[in-house]
Amino acid sequence: MQTIRKRQGFQGQKAIVLPKKIIELCSYSPPVNNLYITDIGFYPRAQYHYRVRPSGISQNILIYCTEGKGWIEVPSGYYSVGPNQYFIIPADMPHTYGADKKNPWTIYWFHFKGIQSPYFAALLSKQFKSFTNDTIFIEERPKIFDSMYKNLESGYSLDNLAYTSISFQYFLATLTFTDKFTTAHHAVEKDAVDISIEYSRII
Repeated sequence: MQTIRKRQGFQGQKAIVLPKKIIELCSYSPPVNNLYITDIGFYPRAQYHYRVRPSGISQNILIYCTEGKGWIEVPSGYYSVGPNQYFIIPADMPHTYGADKKNPWTIYWFHFKGIQSPYFAALLSKQFKSFTNDTIFIEERPKIFDSMYKNLESGYSLDNLAYTSISFQYFLATLTFTDKFTTAHHAVEKDAVDISIEYSRII
C-alpha cells in the first residue's frame, strides 16, 4: 500500500509564496532586507503533510506547532514536535519533516531570508544547539500572523513589506523571549487594573 504524502492542499489552509521579483526587491530595500518573509502559511490538522529536501533550501524555515504532533529529521538527528513547540531549520541544511499519522499537527510556518536572518536563526535554535524548542501559547501570536498575512494579501508595496518585516521580528520575539513578553503584558494588565481601581476611589 502506497503511503499518502502531501506538500499542501489542507482544508482551511492559508499560504502565500512571494513572487521572485518581490523577493529580489526585498533583498536590496532597507529596512526590509534585514529580515523578510519569502513564504508564509497556516496548515490546520495537516494530515499526511510531508516534505523532504535533500539539499535544503536557500531560506531559513520556522515551523510553530499549536496542536497535534509532527517530526523533523536533520543531519544531527530525529526530533519529535508537539503542541507549543517550534523548530528552526537553517538555510541550506538537508531536512525532512512531516505530520504525525494519527494526530497531525496544526502549524504556522515561515521561510525567511535577510542580512540578519543567520542571527535570528541562531537565536531561535540557541546557537544551533536545539532545533526544537518549547514555548507557551500566547494569544498575540495568531493575531500577529493574521495581520502579516492580510497585509501581504493586500499587495507588495514597500510599506506593506516593511510592515510585515517588522511584525515578523515581533513574532520571533514572542518565541525567543517568551518570559519577557508575558511578564511585560502581565505588568500592563496589572497596571490597567490598578489605574481603574484608583480612579473608582477618586470618583
